[in-house]
Amino acid sequence: VREQARAEARLSEPLDFLADGYGAVEAAVVDLLDAGFEPVHAEAAQERLGEFQSQGLSVDLGCAVIRVAARSVAVLRENRVGHRSDLLARATDLLEDDPERLPARGVFVHGFSDATGRATELILALLRHRSAVVILDTPPEPAALLAGSAEAPPGIFVDRFYERLSGFAPVVESNAAPPPPP
Repeated sequence: VREQARAEARLSEPLDFLADGYGAVEAAVVDLLDAGFEPVHAEAAQERLGEFQSQGLSVDLGCAVIRVAARSVAVLRENRVGHRSDLLARATDLLEDDPERLPARGVFVHGFSDATGRATELILALLRHRSAVVILDTPPEPAALLAGSAEAPPGIFVDRFYERLSGFAPVVESNAAPPPPP
């Protein structure tokens, strides 16, 4: 990713002089790949970004990151190297094709408060084919806590994840109050 970003003039100018300037580009590309980005999506993603130009926003850096992501995926594929999102997609495909490939009575998955595309697809496949149960903790939005709100709503990322899951499994909400912080 860093090599591809260095080759992108729009990114190399502002980032070359920084000690780890390309780290931000790498993080953005990883997020795109985790979401399921493929080179075939590059043109549509750039068009979508272009819609924000009419609002006076500069989108050229975003388009440069998309080009870097597309080239990075192409280089990975040329060298027969995968990304973790490829593992999630493969696991989802295998489970969808033959749910009995996972002959487990239980599978414990944790750590996804804002699961991106590929991870959510796997979790949804587990819900569909393995009678999975998702326990979703909805911590309060940190900004609301800082503002002193007693009824701090959950963060927007949790809301989106909840919406995607709610159509696939029964939802049981608990009103148990969390313990006070130590």
